[in-house]
Amino acid sequence: MLVKLIYQENGFFTFYSSFEISEITFNISAVISFENYYAIDSDFEIYYETNNFFRIKLISSISYPGLDSRLYNEIVNEFKLEDVEKRPTVFNAKKLVWLNKVYMKRLSPKDIENLILNDPYLEDLKFYLEKTEYSKEKIYKIIELGKERANTIREIFETVKFFYHDFDYNKELLIWKDYTFEQIKNSLIQVKNAIENIPEDKFNYEYIKQVLDSLSEDKGYTYWPLRVALTGLEASPPPIDIMLVIGKEKTLKLIEKALEKLS
Repeated sequence: MLVKLIYQENGFFTFYSSFEISEITFNISAVISFENYYAIDSDFEIYYETNNFFRIKLISSISYPGLDSRLYNEIVNEFKLEDVEKRPTVFNAKKLVWLNKVYMKRLSPKDIENLILNDPYLEDLKFYLEKTEYSKEKIYKIIELGKERANTIREIFETVKFFYHDFDYNKELLIWKDYTFEQIKNSLIQVKNAIENIPEDKFNYEYIKQVLDSLSEDKGYTYWPLRVALTGLEASPPPIDIMLVIGKEKTLKLIEKALEKLS
């Protein structure tokens, strides 16, 4: 088995190999980092601490989907530090981000919770798991929503900070297409009245969607100002999903705040 690992200053290794394991031939050229071999240069730890990439994904990326732990262990056993050469190679950071995102999407909210609780680099993220106003079920829902727009664990909570912190925004952000401030205000009044009339026992995704969809043929006219009112953002998880996490009362308060901006 030919194994060639070339050290890079950013803490990763480029892995060149051609070998056969269990009747599977591997011809590999990829960037990896072994869990048990740490970077000589401190940039890697800074990079990991800042972006929180999955080390196991960096290893899995040397093969095709389906690399199991047995093959991984055989590959690690073939690694010899004396084979590492100091020669510059190309590191594809975009590919790393993409691989990390793909791997993260496969993890359950419980998996991500465990990673946060057991990784010293993610110590500060425990705050988001301990927010007492949310049940465990709702925290898992927040993680699931945050995963959709995140490339790393840290970005999960950066994309859904509105669940945890007060926010503000310019009233211009409430505008959908060429509608006037007065028209957007009327839209939010309609939405507010409709939500107020939803019984607590019918405050679920299907019923809320049915009610809101009936307000206008132009769905953007209804949902865009609502999204901004609930998040202060142009891009976010779907408004109804947000409503189900924060609840009816807080939803109405945030809509009222948006209406005050338009008064």
